[in-house]
Amino acid sequence: MAYQDSSHVADNYASVCAAVQLAAQRAERDAEEVTIVAVCKRQLWERVMAAYRAGVRDFGESTAQGLRDKCRAFENEGIDDVRWHFVGRLQRNKVKTVASVCHRIHSVDRLSLADALDHNAGALGSVNVLLQVNTGDEAQKGGVRIADVGMVADAVALHSGLCLRGLMAIPPRDADPWEHFCQLAEIGQRLRETPGFESAVELSMGMSSDFELAVECGATHLRVGTALFGERSS
Repeated sequence: MAYQDSSHVADNYASVCAAVQLAAQRAERDAEEVTIVAVCKRQLWERVMAAYRAGVRDFGESTAQGLRDKCRAFENEGIDDVRWHFVGRLQRNKVKTVASVCHRIHSVDRLSLADALDHNAGALGSVNVLLQVNTGDEAQKGGVRIADVGMVADAVALHSGLCLRGLMAIPPRDADPWEHFCQLAEIGQRLRETPGFESAVELSMGMSSDFELAVECGATHLRVGTALFGERSS
């Protein structure tokens, strides 16, 4: 198969990796602690394959249909070592499809979704999830209110089919992301200091425009799309 419109992807990935390395050095962190999740929603398949060939193994999708299509495409290529991350708003009727293939679900934003994931865990044993926090208290955005994080985390912990790995946030569009990243890091620290949540160490924060700041604030997972692939196809 010929791959077109993808020559820039490997160079972009190298640039992102270099930027992560420098940001980690500034924060006196190990860059190996940071996972770059290549968000490939509506990206051309040639670009996705170029990212894989460049060394990307963690990919993110924000719709169940997109996830299903990309999984099938990788299967058709005989590739089985991709780790999938679901990063979008998840509808309960799509839970079974998503939970069965995802390494991480970053966007658990309500207890009803946690209930549905737990119900569908079944033979999977355990579904790894991150609790989405609405740090900007935005009415139009999903996520748990800051004041409710402890309560919701306690409720998630009661689900034997879920493993709470940490927190996720998307700063408001026009806000200073640094403030929100620091805030999420502080919430995460408080959560880890709570008995039973010592292993909830992950922070999914930072996208193409601000991932370096996120690394400096302690991000463990970066959700990067445009910086790797370029603009999405229509």
